[in-house]
Amino acid sequence: MGYSVFFQLLGLLSPAPALGEIDPSYAQEIRLLCQLETIPMATLSALTPTTTVQEQALRRILRQESAPAQRVAALLIAQAKSAQVWNLELLHAAAKTSDDATALACVLAWQPQADPGIAAMAFLASDSARTLAIRAAACGALLEAGLISAWPLARSILRTGTAADEDAPWANWPRHGRYELPKRLLVLAIDRARLKVGLKACGFEPNDSWQNQVITLQNMEGEIISLKRAFAKNPSRDKWIGKLIKMTALYPEKALWATFWIHDAAKEVLRFGLTHPDLAIQSQSRKIIRSLPR
Repeated sequence: MGYSVFFQLLGLLSPAPALGEIDPSYAQEIRLLCQLETIPMATLSALTPTTTVQEQALRRILRQESAPAQRVAALLIAQAKSAQVWNLELLHAAAKTSDDATALACVLAWQPQADPGIAAMAFLASDSARTLAIRAAACGALLEAGLISAWPLARSILRTGTAADEDAPWANWPRHGRYELPKRLLVLAIDRARLKVGLKACGFEPNDSWQNQVITLQNMEGEIISLKRAFAKNPSRDKWIGKLIKMTALYPEKALWATFWIHDAAKEVLRFGLTHPDLAIQSQSRKIIRSLPR
């Protein structure tokens, strides 16, 4: 990932809070876990942070230590009861790392909600410099947050490799024949979102025949509207969505698509953009509204 992409993504995130005092013995336990081939769930559960100094140790590891240690930290954060307070930290770590597995672990640990970081998550889902697995996980997070405007991207990922594979401008990932992991990550997120609204699992199987995948996907299409969530006005979140809209003129391949995927949460910001004194923002807002994917 190039430095330009790194700075583009960080531009959509508020600054991470300053680090405080850490628990050094807790940090050392996490480093030791990195030497294991597999980590038992019981071990992870026992190390879930319970004190402020342990939480600070995790923050320092995410910012400063090795990729394996960062991945363990992301696993521990995913289990924390107050996991949503970690969303900003996880997105900062995903933006800064050059290790794909670490970025994926951070995206998967992110707790779906329409918080200020939703703009950065949408940017990750749109970034052609990222692996399809990372983009699929980010897209799944958007759907879990109730942003059904991300469905065209999800549908394109699930169609990949089949006879229905499409040459959509946002479907700009390599066709290499290895799609099980990204599709499975996306389907797991879709199923979690469906279960929250009382629907059964979608039944999509990434190892099924191409033909059966297309049929199952067609059956899923009509139920996507059920995942939609209403979004209350959030000045902090809207500030970062506004930044994303401004970026669409400079980075159309990523920022423009990213704004599409969060259109449900961005409607009010886009309407404000239509009357903004900056003519460039007016123009971009009109462009986004006119060309929303279907």
